[in-house]
Amino acid sequence: MSSSFSPGSWEHLFATPYSHSASITVEGLKSGELPEVSSLTFKSCRKLLEKAIEGLQDNGDVLALVARADGRPVGLVLADTMQPRDEGTGTGQKGLLLRSVFINLLWQHKGIGKLLMAALETAARDSGYLSIRTEYTPKLDSFEVFERLLASAGWGSPQQFMEESLSWVKDMADADWLKRVPQLPMEYGLIAFDQLTDADREDLQVRLQAGDIPQGLSPFAEEEHLVPELSVGLRHDRKIVAWMSLLRSQVVPDALCYRSLYVDPALRTANGLGPIVVAEAFRRHAASPIAEERPKGIFNTHHTATKQMNFVRKRLLPCCFETYALRSSRLDLQQSSSA
Repeated sequence: MSSSFSPGSWEHLFATPYSHSASITVEGLKSGELPEVSSLTFKSCRKLLEKAIEGLQDNGDVLALVARADGRPVGLVLADTMQPRDEGTGTGQKGLLLRSVFINLLWQHKGIGKLLMAALETAARDSGYLSIRTEYTPKLDSFEVFERLLASAGWGSPQQFMEESLSWVKDMADADWLKRVPQLPMEYGLIAFDQLTDADREDLQVRLQAGDIPQGLSPFAEEEHLVPELSVGLRHDRKIVAWMSLLRSQVVPDALCYRSLYVDPALRTANGLGPIVVAEAFRRHAASPIAEERPKGIFNTHHTATKQMNFVRKRLLPCCFETYALRSSRLDLQQSSSA
């Protein structure tokens, strides 16, 4: 994502007035400048800056490049290694995900964005990455500016790849289709994630590492934002076979993100396990005190997930008050290096 408005401190944003004679450099993030540089990205990305600092000594998987004017930070581009499931990398490829690029308000339209993007491309190639991808929402005020920046840096044409929808959870919990969800079969049991045992976690990790569960649908993804008491798991024969994980959205402050819906492939039959865990998550969210603070639900569905997309359009969208397509773009480093 990218933005031309401040995700950080106004004090820091205006700390370095523009000077046409300033010396501009682009280098990696330095220890000790985290407080100042953190104003140059989204709040949800600041953990990545901390991770970049931690990885300075061991070649960590976060690239944080800072544009400096006479030594003072005025811009930042931030990216990290994509998980194996992320779209666009290709099987076995090492890909990078661009998280944000931001320029101090007083230094915008001075060519610094192009310098940062060029530095990111060079650093990514030097680190052995084969591609860079970015994902963003058209709800950003500056998304057209961002797309022009991508085009000028040689990135591919933006593509729609995911549907994002928002609803009031109480409306969703009262939806007619929830009344028609099948009863849970006797041999299954619903649990909240805060009831997962050590044995459950160990088994899930083993299945994730073996590739039996896609990394992108991991119940532990973004665990620092997880709401375990509202995330729902389904136990069968001493094994967690389905879940719906809920996270505190880092983008929409009054919403929970319904992140990962998973059902064991061997059990994806007409027993309706997917709708069962989704419906239970809606009911728990609506009945929870958290609904006072976060009364909205956000649902993301990949366009390639045909069955899930059909479910969303048939069951969820009629209860949503807003929906739009997220966009993505990609830079093939192998192609750009041979061009």
